[in-house]
Amino acid sequence: MDPSLSSQRMTLIAVTLFVFSCNSALAKCWQATDFKGQSTRAAESYNTSSDGYSGKTFQVVINEDSGSISPSDLACKPTTSNSLICVAIEGQRMVVETWTVDEAAKKVVHTKAISGYGRYDGGNLFVGRLVDRCKSK
Repeated sequence: MDPSLSSQRMTLIAVTLFVFSCNSALAKCWQATDFKGQSTRAAESYNTSSDGYSGKTFQVVINEDSGSISPSDLACKPTTSNSLICVAIEGQRMVVETWTVDEAAKKVVHTKAISGYGRYDGGNLFVGRLVDRCKSK
């Protein structure tokens, strides 16, 4: 084996480990509530109506390469340092959500598309109030 190739591999491994160790420091977590906006459903002929999540607080977590919404069982991936896309696909059923945090405006924008659930097919566009950063445990 070429010694310079081995040295290059060691350098690559060291750089990779450094990058991954830095990523954990980039984790962000927010709490949001008071979501209000518009919904549309097949059962209402896709007419829009005022809607929201009342009394519900969501936790939005974004890491460098993963993220989550709580409460939710959707699989999430970050698209930027302040936004997520979350998906659940089961056969012909699908739910896709986006979550975007605007810290300066203290708002969270949430969209949801639902397909394959018959009368519940449709979507949401909600804006919530950013309450705080998550508390460390």
